[in-house]
Amino acid sequence: PEKLVEAAQRGISIAQRTGTTKRSEARRLQSVVASFIHKVTNSPLGEVELDAEPAIRDFIVDLMLKSTGLIMSMRAVLEVAEVLDLDESERASFDVVRDNIKALFEGKLPRRANRTVLHEAARDGAERLVQLTMLVRVKLAEREALE
Repeated sequence: PEKLVEAAQRGISIAQRTGTTKRSEARRLQSVVASFIHKVTNSPLGEVELDAEPAIRDFIVDLMLKSTGLIMSMRAVLEVAEVLDLDESERASFDVVRDNIKALFEGKLPRRANRTVLHEAARDGAERLVQLTMLVRVKLAEREALE
C-alpha cells in the first residue's frame, strides 16, 4: 500500500515539473493509479452497499480478524484516492467505496452484539488490527472534515 501511495504522490509531483521525460513518467504513473481506482470502484466494494448487508459485513470482519492484508488494501485505497485529483464521476463512484469502508470500520455488527471492528479486534487481542482500524478511521474522519 505504501508503494502505491508513493507512486501516486510521485506522479503528481512529476506532473508539476517541466521535463518531457518526467511528464511521460507522470502520465504512466497516473494511468496505473487511475486503473487501480477504476478496478476498485468496479469491484464488489464499489457496487454492493454494505451498510444494508450486515451478513456480508460480518463475513468481511471475519476475514479482517484473520489477516491484516485486507485492511492494508483498504487503507491504500483511501490514501491513493486522497492524493489524486478525481473528477466528478470518479469521485461519485469512489464515494460508494468510501461509504462501504466506513460501514466496515465504523458500523455496528448486529450479529456480534452491535460491536464494531475495533471492539472485535480489541476483544481478540489483535493489536495490529486495532492500529490499522484506527488509521483507517482517522483517514475517514479527515475526509469528512474536508467535505
